[in-house]
Formats: sequence, C-alpha cells, structure tokens
Amino acid sequence: MKNYIPLESFTLSSRQKDFQVLLSADGQIVTWECFMDQLLTLVEQVNLVQGDSWSLHAHDHGLFLLGFLALVASRKEIHFPNITSEKWPGPGFSGPLLSDTIPGAKIKLSLSAVSRTGSRNLKAGSSPVFDTSGLRLVFHTSGSTGEPKQVEKKYAQVEAELKNLAMLWGDSFIGAAMYSTVSPQHFYGFLFSALFPFCTGAIIACQRIQYPEGLAVIDNKPSVLVTSPAFLKRLAEYPELEGRILPPRKVFSSGGFLPEPVAVKSRLCLGNEITEIYGSTETGGIGYRVSPGESLWTPFAGIKTNSGDDLTLSITSPYLPDSGAFKIEDRVEFAEDGTFKLLGRIDSVVKIEEKRVALNDVENRILQSGLVADVAVIALEDTRQYLAAAVVLSPTGLEKFRNESKIVMNRHFRKILRQYFEPAVIPRKWRYLEKLPRNSMGKIRHGDLHSLFKSEAKAIVTKPLVLEKHKEKDRLSYTLSFPENYLHFQGHFPEMKILPAVAQVDWVMKFAGEEFGLEQVIRNIPSVKFMEPIFPDARVLLTIEYRRQKHQLEFSYKNLKKDSFHSKGRIMLEESN
Repeated sequence: MKNYIPLESFTLSSRQKDFQVLLSADGQIVTWECFMDQLLTLVEQVNLVQGDSWSLHAHDHGLFLLGFLALVASRKEIHFPNITSEKWPGPGFSGPLLSDTIPGAKIKLSLSAVSRTGSRNLKAGSSPVFDTSGLRLVFHTSGSTGEPKQVEKKYAQVEAELKNLAMLWGDSFIGAAMYSTVSPQHFYGFLFSALFPFCTGAIIACQRIQYPEGLAVIDNKPSVLVTSPAFLKRLAEYPELEGRILPPRKVFSSGGFLPEPVAVKSRLCLGNEITEIYGSTETGGIGYRVSPGESLWTPFAGIKTNSGDDLTLSITSPYLPDSGAFKIEDRVEFAEDGTFKLLGRIDSVVKIEEKRVALNDVENRILQSGLVADVAVIALEDTRQYLAAAVVLSPTGLEKFRNESKIVMNRHFRKILRQYFEPAVIPRKWRYLEKLPRNSMGKIRHGDLHSLFKSEAKAIVTKPLVLEKHKEKDRLSYTLSFPENYLHFQGHFPEMKILPAVAQVDWVMKFAGEEFGLEQVIRNIPSVKFMEPIFPDARVLLTIEYRRQKHQLEFSYKNLKKDSFHSKGRIMLEESN
C-alpha cells in the first residue's frame, strides 16, 4: 500500500506543494498547494450555508473530488443524485446542492484562476480536517428497471474497500494519469475515478472521455483507464484506433460483463488486458477477473461466497453494513479453488410455454453470430408470453444486411437460434436500433426497453435510423432506414405508407445544417425528380454535396437493393449576410 493515504489522515503536508493532483479540462496542471487552497475556500463557502444534508453532482471529476472533500471537511451528509436532466431540485431531493453545471446549485463548483497559479498564504494550521467517523453517504441509483433507489453507506465501508483496492492495484495508480469514461456519481466511478486515485497519488484527468476518439488525449506518461463495457463496445467498432492509443498501465471495467469478442478487440486497441470488476452499489466489489482469458471470477479478500440449491450467490463482506449474508440475484457455479462462474441473473430465467430459458443464453447466441455489437432479450406478454430482442448491428452486420429488409434480418437470426433453442423460445419480435437504452454506467434501462415493444403500435419516431455515416470535405453520405412508425409515414397516403417528398427534403436540410453549420433557408428548388417511392424499413443511401460557391445542395436518395434512385434534386440556399 505504498503511497496510499487514508482520507482521514490527509493534511496540508501530506503531499509536496508541487505534487500534481489534477489535469484540468483545458490541459492545465493543478498542484497540491493550489488544490488545497481551492478546497479551503470551498469549505468556507459551504460553512456559510445552513443545512446538514447536501447533494453533490459534477461532470468534471476534479470538481467532483473538490466538492466531496469540502463536504466531508464540513461534516455534512452527502447525497449523490442520479440526475438525467439539468433541473434542480429533482424528485425526492431537498437541501443545498454543489454542482458544476446544474442551475439552482447553492454553490457552483469551478477552478478559479488563482487556484491554479498561486495560493493565499496557507498556514500549517489551516489544513482541512477529514473526520470520517459517522460520515454518511447516500447513492441514488435507478437500477436496471428505472425505479429510483437509495443506497446508504457509512464511510467505514468505503475505507475497507479502498484499502483492499490499494493492496491489489495501488502501485498502478502512483504517478499515473487517471482517465475515465464513467461518471463519478455512480459508486464505481466514485471509487475508481475520484477517491482511489486521490488516495494513491494519481493525477486525475478532470474531463470525462465520452467517445473512443477521445482516448487520443492519453500521452506518453503512465496512465490508468477507468471505463465500462458500454464504452468498450463502442471502441470495438473503431478498428482504425488499433496501435494508435498508448497502452495504459491498467484498464478497469465495471457496470456489466464484457463479451469475449469485445474484450479481444479492446485489448488490440488499448494494448492491455481489461480488469473487470463485479459488484454493485449495495455490495461494493465482489470479485474481479482479467479479460480476455479468464472466465472465472476471483473474490476480493475478505469476501466469503456461498450458494444455495438454486445456485443463487450470497456473500458476507466487510463492505456491507453488517456481518449477515447478503443474497444476490445471480446464479453461480464454484470451482474448487473458490473462484466462480456467473451463470446469469435469477430473473433472467423465464418460462415460455412451459419451457425454461435463460435470456442471457439467447443473447450470447445472437452475439456469437459476429453480426451484432449489442443485444438485449426480454420477456413480454399479451395474449401469451413471448421473447423480444433489441439488436444493435456490428459493422459486419451492417455490411451484410445493407440491402436487406427487416424480414430478411429476422429470418437470419431466427435460423441461427433454431440450432440451439426450441421454436417457442426464439424471439417473436425484433427491433434494430442505433444503440440500446442504457444509463451512464452502461446498464440496460429495462423500463425503456419494455416501452419500446409494448407501445410499438402507438409510438411515433421522428427521425430515421442512421446505419452508416461518412463525411469527406463537402460531401456527406448516410445509409438510412425509415421505420414503419416514422412520423411522416402516418396519414400521408392512407392506402400505402410512402415517405413524402417534403420529408426527404427536410432531412437533406437537417443533415447539411448539422455537418456544414448551415443556417440559410431554402430560396428555391429548381430541380427535383422523384422516381421510386421509399417504403418503411428500406435501406436507402442519402448523398449530399454542398456547392459552396453556388450556395446550393445537390442530393440523391438511392435504393441500395436495386441500385436505382428514389429521388434526385438540387436546393438553392439564400445567401448569408
């Protein structure tokens, strides 16, 4: 545990004055002296506000850490709201808020210029005191169903976990820059991208990496990457990044399980294996494994595991509020050495027409096709129970089905599944999406998924599905599919659903506006020809070319299956002043 300092032991002299604590969003280093100066200022501001219970919400990891430490030093109860909008207060919240972005915050978090370049004359006696005895933390989560839930933790539980993490991986963080793709509002992000790197002496990169291209910020200094399966699945779709990202010392992933193909591609891109963490907000960490390569999970030190006749996992853990057994809704199979294999959630086993099937088994068979980047299978019921699958195609799948209809795609996946399952448990309904509904930790929002199928007859979508997109200078191309419940299919041609001309022109203007920054309005359309109708779920290629000198857009919609044109046209734009 070299260089690990428990939070309650931190003082002004715990680090050298020029020790690097944060890498700000604009690339500036914040030193220990400047960080502590900012912290003391924030503590003073918090103590001027009445209220023993505060909420903390920050997108910036460094500001999140500052806010957390200021509230601890002020002996406040701390809530971590799971806010999906920038409105405050959210349902069920009261008391003052610390935030970097949300309007209505009692104190807005920011790194002032003085905090980076100098300090007030700090005195030895001015150190903040981090008394963690009695410190109460409340994490607000939505779970997989979308139902709000509060998880209370005493800081002693957190400290027990931090010490264990430091024993295992503390050396990887010392002197490294910590980059994160996850929010610090969730317990995993709170530990791995804020508190653990702070206590072990890592430099915390404040700005969250949201897209795979953002990994380019990792330079030639030692680094650690804290991420999730949802991000790594997106990374796997960028083979051009292989060999272009400097390998981090360590890569951590939590928030779901990493499919083997994604783990392999992630290792190629990142140059290192992925250390997966299994656990939850309630339990803290339970076990870990290295992917690709390991299928079994190793329990963390101090975690005792067991299972009953139904194979359901139960644990006792120093990270729990008491010493009793805690039952987890996951099925496990133990090896002789105490490691274990996860068999899926108890609630993932459903009965369809008297036949039992594990939903994750169906999902895995679909993933093994190599045509799918992400998938979720759920059980639904109307007159009888059945399965439904929501699928995100991989680049290989997009290429294979480029010119095919949804019916052809459904048949293909059903044929694959017939090799393993009886007809009754093969999904009856299929939806092909750009991405699955997930929260910021990458967990499926099952409520949204059910709504997608349950309200399919009524739900109206207002945009096409973008399957591929390319931009080269002033030329754009999109592979699109307009679903049957797309807004402009409703009511224009009662006898037959056909995409109207106005919708085709609207999308030319919308895409051109987004990509070329156009604000001009249409002056006129001197040339347009509609040759073939566009029907629901057809794959079409929209090409847009911006003729800047002439202030015009040339476009065409092409039928990919027949290699013929649906429409072609030219749009004249008003000249901007």
